[in-house]
Amino acid sequence: MAFRCAMVAFLVVQTVAPLDLTHAPVSHSYRKIRIPTLSPAHEKITKALLPQPTSAPNYNYNYVVDDPRTGDSKSQQEVRRGDVVHGSYSLIDPDGTRRVVEYTADSKNGFNAIVRKEIIGRIPAAPAVGEILANDVQYY
Repeated sequence: MAFRCAMVAFLVVQTVAPLDLTHAPVSHSYRKIRIPTLSPAHEKITKALLPQPTSAPNYNYNYVVDDPRTGDSKSQQEVRRGDVVHGSYSLIDPDGTRRVVEYTADSKNGFNAIVRKEIIGRIPAAPAVGEILANDVQYY
């Protein structure tokens, strides 16, 4: 019965105000714009105005984290001489092994890494979150 009422209502609406499913014509107008190109003089001016490196980038850094409270243990060292970077990092994976990654990057060969796993014989036991939070509460 509800279906019949819905059909009658639909037909009444269609006879009173039929749906207009036609669309108005759509026109698009595009105007041509000229995209500026850089001249060879622009490159010379840019090089003259911007500071150019006077020497090849060189750096050496490292860090070590060994936190017995959280079980976090990791390290990294990296050396850069010009465009050649050598380095390594290590961390303790959740399965108790140490992952060591040694890498080299240069413009000729790209980034190359050697990954190895070392069994360290222990799975770090992280303290419960409640224990950490309880010890870190400070009252003012």
